[in-house]
Amino acid sequence: MEVEDQEIYAKFRNLISDSCSFIDTPSLRFRSFHHEFLKFFFGVMKVKINYEEKTIEFWSPKPIDSAPLTSYNIHSCVTGTVSYVDFEATLLGCIEEGNLQIRFYKHLLHEYGPESTQFYNKYVDSKIS
Repeated sequence: MEVEDQEIYAKFRNLISDSCSFIDTPSLRFRSFHHEFLKFFFGVMKVKINYEEKTIEFWSPKPIDSAPLTSYNIHSCVTGTVSYVDFEATLLGCIEEGNLQIRFYKHLLHEYGPESTQFYNKYVDSKIS
């Protein structure tokens, strides 16, 4: 692993730690980060995190069999629920190595990291429109 990659992983672990420093629920910024990261990790379209019950529900439109998705086989899609005790440890356990992963982590650091203002600009722009 290159030194630059190690730095990205370290910054990403710090972002996860920062995002998990909350009492009841994280800020809107970090909730969005959690959803994006977990959707990528599980390879799903939708993630619902219940911070009080400590569960993560996910849904993917990919049918279990090789048939294309239609309204007839929508119920054969992949769904699941994961329970956790320590949310930070769960997120840290989702970090994977690889070129695709490192590029995605760079993207998340750019969007949600401490130097990022893009999230706030998007949020403010959506409220103004």
